Amino acid sequence: MTVQREQHTNNVLIGAGEVYLKLEGEAAERYLGDAVGATLGIATEEATVFSGSGPVAQELERVTRTVARQFTVTLHDMSPENLALFAVGDVGDDGAATAVTDEEFRVSPKRSYQLGVSDANPAGRTKVSAVAVTGGTLADDGTFTAAAGNAAWAEGTDYDVDAEVGRVYVYGTDKTGVDDAAVQVDYTPAVQKRVSSKARAQRGAFRYIEQPAGGGKPRHYFAPECNIAPTGEAALLDGRNTEQQIALTIGVLEPRGALAALVIDGEAA
Repeated sequence: MTVQREQHTNNVLIGAGEVYLKLEGEAAERYLGDAVGATLGIATEEATVFSGSGPVAQELERVTRTVARQFTVTLHDMSPENLALFAVGDVGDDGAATAVTDEEFRVSPKRSYQLGVSDANPAGRTKVSAVAVTGGTLADDGTFTAAAGNAAWAEGTDYDVDAEVGRVYVYGTDKTGVDDAAVQVDYTPAVQKRVSSKARAQRGAFRYIEQPAGGGKPRHYFAPECNIAPTGEAALLDGRNTEQQIALTIGVLEPRGALAALVIDGEAA
C-alpha cells in the first residue's frame, strides 16, 4: 500500500546572482561586478557533557558553544575598487594633470625610465602625452645645459615612449653613446585612479541577490555587519590560461542592536 504524503514543490536551484557591499562610512551599496563564485560556510564548536555514574560514561548533552559564518566571494571584475578590497587599500588618484617641464634624468643606452618618480611618488606617473626629450649636460651642482645644435631628441630615433605606462626607452645612438648622459623630459600626465595600501581591513554590510540559472524560487542573503578581508592569491600572470581573479572572505559578525547576524529571505508567506 502506498502511503499518501503531503504535496511538496521541489526547490532545487542552479546558483547564480549578484553580490553587493556597503562599506562602513558609505551611504550606498556597491555592486562588485561579475562574480565567479560565492559560498556560505558555517562552522560550529560543541561542548559535550558526559554522565558521571556507571562504569561507562554516557553522553548526556551537546551544547553548541560557538557559531561562525562567512561568505567567500570570487571576482573577476578587476576594478580599482575591488583591487583595493583585495589589497587592503584605498582608491585615490596619482596626482594632478599638470604639465611637467624639465624633469631631469641621467640615462644609459638601451634602458627604459619611469616618468614622474619622486620621493613623494615613487611609483611615478602613467598615461602621459606631449613627451619631449632634450639632451645636454648636468653639472655637479645640478645645473642642466642643453646640448648645442640639435638639442631636441627625435622620437623613434633617439627614444621611444610608452605613453600608457609613462615610460621612455633610450636607444643606443650617438646621442646616448656615453653612459650617464643627461636629459630633460617634458610631458603632461593624466589623472589616473590609484590603489594605495593601508593597515586596516574594511568593514561593512554584505548582500547576495540570487538570480538562479534554473530551478526553484531564489533566496536573498543579507549580513548587516561584516569584516572584509582578502583570501588566497591573485594570479597576475599564468601563461594566459585564465582571467585574473581575486577572492574575498566576508566574515559575518554579531551586529549592533537587535539585528540578526544573517537574514535569508525566501518566498512570500
